[in-house]
Amino acid sequence: MQIAFFLLISWMNILPQSDANSGTLVLEVNNLQQADGTIYIAIYKGKENFLNEDKAILRSQKVNKKGTLEINLDNLEYGDYALAIFHDLNANKELDTNLVGIPKEPFGFSKPMVSKFREPRYEEVRIDFKKSGQKISSSLQTFW
Repeated sequence: MQIAFFLLISWMNILPQSDANSGTLVLEVNNLQQADGTIYIAIYKGKENFLNEDKAILRSQKVNKKGTLEINLDNLEYGDYALAIFHDLNANKELDTNLVGIPKEPFGFSKPMVSKFREPRYEEVRIDFKKSGQKISSSLQTFW
């Protein structure tokens, strides 16, 4: 009996442990016009952190095909988030803009923007991440 108990405890320690407060958010990035470059994702938890890069969780994924790319954002705590996404076409790790700040590279958010002529508000692009495997979709766009 002691051997069976020991084996059971040993087996439980080998199995991967999952955190009940976090999971994987699946981000589907659509409208990729080029099969190269890198997708950069800034994940903002809560309104107070929105568009503050110092407060963002940053992730990236190489692009190797046109069309749609699925990215798993692992170990993300459940809660409210807003995502800002851009396709870095020239490998400089930043969203290129013109002289007045208009993006020159494809970009998107966790939900479609209400207006291209201002930054989105947190409430407009907020998602509620509730369970592992939840999927959201973002379609990249250019300003012009």
